[in-house]
Amino acid sequence: MKSSALSINKKAYISSLVILVTLLAASILLTFVIPSGEYERIEVDGVERLVPDSFRFVETTDVHRILWLIAPIALLFGPDAAIAIVISLFILFVGATFTILEKSGILSSIVESIVRKFSSKPHALIAALCLFFMAMGSVFGTFEEVIVLVPMILSLSYSMGWDAFLGLGMSLLAVGFGFCCATFNPFTLGIAQELASLPRFSGLLFRLLVFASVYLLLVRFLIRYAKSLERKGEGSKLSPPSEEASNPHVLKARKVFYLFLVLMLLVMIASVFSEALSTLVLPVIALMFLLAGILCGTISRYRRGGVWKDVLHGIVSVAPAIALILLAMSVKYVITEAKIIDTILYYSSSTMQQLHPLSALFLLFVMVLVLEFFISSGSAKALLIMPLAIPLGDLLGITRQSAVQAYLFGDGFSNVFYPTNAALLIALGFAGVSYSKYMRWSLRLQLSVLALSLAWLTVAYFIGYGPL
Repeated sequence: MKSSALSINKKAYISSLVILVTLLAASILLTFVIPSGEYERIEVDGVERLVPDSFRFVETTDVHRILWLIAPIALLFGPDAAIAIVISLFILFVGATFTILEKSGILSSIVESIVRKFSSKPHALIAALCLFFMAMGSVFGTFEEVIVLVPMILSLSYSMGWDAFLGLGMSLLAVGFGFCCATFNPFTLGIAQELASLPRFSGLLFRLLVFASVYLLLVRFLIRYAKSLERKGEGSKLSPPSEEASNPHVLKARKVFYLFLVLMLLVMIASVFSEALSTLVLPVIALMFLLAGILCGTISRYRRGGVWKDVLHGIVSVAPAIALILLAMSVKYVITEAKIIDTILYYSSSTMQQLHPLSALFLLFVMVLVLEFFISSGSAKALLIMPLAIPLGDLLGITRQSAVQAYLFGDGFSNVFYPTNAALLIALGFAGVSYSKYMRWSLRLQLSVLALSLAWLTVAYFIGYGPL
């Protein structure tokens, strides 16, 4: 089995860094091409919403253009500063915890127990993990939080004789595709339906069919890839059981870690029903995960008094990822400060009025895909797009439920497609996989999901997909 020590692979890191710097430069150039503009905003029930038919062009000062050159630093003094800090601390805590889990033998014990259970039916493990992670994205709206489990699934993939790509597919790809076919996701589906004045979480039967189709597509792709690795013998080799994994103190620590995982899952479930907790779920999960690592490391007695040294070592090993987070968020900072997001919305909505309803529905899907490149937050895009899409859809004969579905598809799988998503790049760094290699491996699957999304939107249009 390959080493499970968590760190950012140097080659993958440099590759991601180059891509993000290039994208930041491109976004700055884009501000000279697209004119600045803005819609008026009003506050409804404590939420800021865009006002349709209020667009106007505005001027951008030279002061803003100077700030764009130092965007990774400037954004720390902007509205997204808290998010950047929370995600950065989250990644540091993940690094600290997994360093303890790896050095104490707890991670090996967990992985080896799973390998023993699924050694005779490895493909069932793929199906089970895909279902779990897709459900996390579809039901609870989890994405960044899954980073805590990606290194464990990577280690499991190596132990099963597979590779990093399959580990990413069973975790990161699965949770992103779960977003694509949201069933109860409060951050995308819940907000979008509220803005569209639809019954909360209505249209469930249709969404369950979408979920099933995407799930089967993903599992089929991953199992075929696993079989190709098994035929060629290109995966890593199964490793013999480790001595640490059978240590009674490690086994006790493993049970405690399982308890923490259950508690974290309960927190995620509670966040679906609590608006206050939903805004704090990421830092809460981060703190719980760090506490789990420190407590389990102490219980395992792998190094008396040395747990805190490994906490520091783990933090240092993943600290370079903060640069990726700031660069990825800088793209949004630039185009937001330049006020060109509203201009893109204005031109897109104007074009939609000239199209056939089905074509307009497709354009809405594409519009969300474009905005996803700059703004990864699903709820933020819903607040931007739905106030424009709903009245336009009503005029064109597009049902509100279909408009919501177009938004969900655009916001979903692109989370694991665009290099401006910091969580994607960090996961690739953990896996030691460059973005270009990841795209070559997953491109056919990504295109298949794109085609499947368009097919389901066509079905939604022709059946007049309604509230129920």
